[in-house]
Amino acid sequence: MIVILGILNYPQVWSPGVPQKKFVSLAHDAFITAITGDLLDAGIFKSAADWYLGFLESMIRDSWVDVFRPVLNNINLKTETPSEEDIAVTFKALETIVSILKEKNLALVDIVNALYKMGALKETDGDQTHATRLVFHAVGWITLLYSPDPNTKSVGLNIMSSDEAENHSKNIPSRRPGRPRSKIISKTRQSIDLVDHPLPDLLKKFGRIMPEHDRPIFSGQITPLAPCYTRPDEWLEAPMLCFYTLHMVTSIKIEWVDCLCLHLDFDSQSKILRLFRFPSLCLVMCCNRQQCCLSQLFSDAANRNGFNGPGQDDARDYFKEVLLSYRLIFGQDRSSWPYYKLLRPSLAASVNETPDPLLDIVCGQSWESEDSRQIWNEIGAEDPADRYSLTEDFEFLSKRLMTLQRYVKGHNPSGFLSLWYDRRYPLQWWNLWVSAVMEFPRSSLKLSTGSAYYRQCSLVLCPPPSKSTLY
Repeated sequence: MIVILGILNYPQVWSPGVPQKKFVSLAHDAFITAITGDLLDAGIFKSAADWYLGFLESMIRDSWVDVFRPVLNNINLKTETPSEEDIAVTFKALETIVSILKEKNLALVDIVNALYKMGALKETDGDQTHATRLVFHAVGWITLLYSPDPNTKSVGLNIMSSDEAENHSKNIPSRRPGRPRSKIISKTRQSIDLVDHPLPDLLKKFGRIMPEHDRPIFSGQITPLAPCYTRPDEWLEAPMLCFYTLHMVTSIKIEWVDCLCLHLDFDSQSKILRLFRFPSLCLVMCCNRQQCCLSQLFSDAANRNGFNGPGQDDARDYFKEVLLSYRLIFGQDRSSWPYYKLLRPSLAASVNETPDPLLDIVCGQSWESEDSRQIWNEIGAEDPADRYSLTEDFEFLSKRLMTLQRYVKGHNPSGFLSLWYDRRYPLQWWNLWVSAVMEFPRSSLKLSTGSAYYRQCSLVLCPPPSKSTLY
């Protein structure tokens, strides 16, 4: 049975006695409270929450006519753009979806039925296609696990591939030729008939949308209490994965993506590493003192894959790892985070989108900066290390990080500049250049001695002409 929580905190329909802006603000507050259990009204956390709310509002406005207006109740049907009251009504529906996502083995049809029951939706067709697509889009935007396809002319449930999502954010009409497709998303279309399938099963049909544990499995179960004997090749080494090495040594390019399933996806042929560009979502999802609102969804997915560890908040752990991956690549290496400014031009946002302010902090500042410290303290992160365990530090992202590290380790520098920039092995780098500096005076002395000897021989064999021969 689905229990709808927190849907009576404020009026469902705007009335003249309530200012429109206040009505929207109340809807925003109720939505954030449904996710975090409390309001985020101070410092960097307020910035993250404000960006998240602004992002969702921009998605609502962009898809208003095709996705929301046909099926939402208590809205103005005569306008092409939503009013403040319409935005508040939509956030009430999103708040309800967040509350329902905490239920076990949830399917899209369960969310649709709950929204109909509370009067948020109106009947538009016999098979509830419009309502199902609204819920599918909303879940995608709330979680950012996938990017819903805004093309409502397509039949069924559709998501965008990495190339389509990038082109859509930059208003590019067609996919650029020659770009590699990600192996994460295997299919972009599924039948609307899958509405009664549990969400983890539905998303799995699109590919590896739900994050998966990378921990060892024994007899179908994880063994978190078993002793861990980590081999040398099971360590993630910070010098191999920092942006300085990726950029200066291996010439790897960064491509910013809008969905979490593509985070740290690396294509060795094109040398493109994809990074999720909305860390504010991850911080918001980590701020619930009790349990992440997506914990049950992650637990259902883990159970289907044989990971059924008791008492774990896999969702919060995953979002924490995503934040820590920014620190690993940028923030903890003093040679890396200054280079982030080179990536800012590629973050060109669409007209209606506000860039995520947290990205400049987790990627463009030292992990020791005041703003960064607020993030790491909130998520309970330990201080950075030179290497990390695959089985303890990055349970969800270790495979992707290890794939990237193996490529970096296999790269051989060529030429003087490549050697100079190559600091993957700091001890060897210092030994090389100390030896070069110590050898330079000897080489200079040998060169000077050789030059003097050559000049002396030249004087003996070819004496300069006397003055008598000159006149």
